[in-house]
Amino acid sequence: MRMSLFINSGDIILAPFRKILKNFATPLKIAEAISCGVPVITTDIIEYKLWYSKGLYIYSSQDDLEKLIRYILDNINHIKNDLINYRTSLINTFSWDNIVSKYDLLINSITIN
Repeated sequence: MRMSLFINSGDIILAPFRKILKNFATPLKIAEAISCGVPVITTDIIEYKLWYSKGLYIYSSQDDLEKLIRYILDNINHIKNDLINYRTSLINTFSWDNIVSKYDLLINSITIN
C-alpha cells in the first residue's frame, strides 16, 4: 500500500536493470509506476517493450539517459495525463483477476489434454 506513495513522490522512476537472464521477466515495479502515472526510464530489455506501449522510456547510453530525463521533465504534464488514461489498459492486463483467469485456462488446457 505504501509503495504507491513512494512512486507518486517522484516525477520519474529510473530502473537501470542489467541485461541478464533473470531481468527478462517484467518487474511489477514498472507496472506499478506506470499505473501511478509515473514514467519509467530503463535499459533496453525486449520483454519490457512487449508489455508496455506507454510510459516506458529506453536508454542505451548516458547521453540517451540525459536526453530522456530532459524530455520527460519538459513534457511531464502531458506524459502523466497520457499514463492516467493508459492505466485502464494496465489494470485489465495485470489485475490479479485477469492473471488468475489466464492460469485457470492454462491449467484446464493441460489437464484436459
